[in-house]
Amino acid sequence: IFSVILAHFFLKEKIEKETIIGVFITIIGVIFILDPTTVSFNSSQTIGNIAGLLSGFFYSAMAITAKPITKKKSGYYVAFWQYLIISVMFLFFLKIDSPATIFSNWWQLLAIGILSTGIAFILFMEGVRKIKAQKVFVVTALEPLTGTLLALVILREIPTTFTILGAILILYGAYRITSKPNKK
Repeated sequence: IFSVILAHFFLKEKIEKETIIGVFITIIGVIFILDPTTVSFNSSQTIGNIAGLLSGFFYSAMAITAKPITKKKSGYYVAFWQYLIISVMFLFFLKIDSPATIFSNWWQLLAIGILSTGIAFILFMEGVRKIKAQKVFVVTALEPLTGTLLALVILREIPTTFTILGAILILYGAYRITSKPNKK
């Protein structure tokens, strides 16, 4: 939702009817996967829920602000500068109690850094470059679906009926957003 709104106001993209329908369908699918009965706004969870919403907002803001840059520069360029700035910012919070732990697990840290973070973000930025900013939401909506599939394959967790229905809705919503309507 944030991507659609921010793209409309800051990039002057016209919100397409198919995007609105697809976003609505996809959100229903995500709700099915995440089980809304577990969401609570009692005092112990309010800060976490607000942080989650702000996370979504800033993720969309990052994609929207990167969109004009990706028209001129590659995803590699954007990823490099974002990670460099983030690394410098987080040096102030770095606390290493046992350097031996880092050295003994260097290959795992390297794999996570390159595969799960670096390559994934570069591919994301290349995708941002090729699609309208309001459609960036599709990629982020596929994350709960990916988590569900990985839980099935790696952890052998069997998805519930609601989870399967949510996955179908997410895929259909993504299809609605990304497919081009047939013009006669």
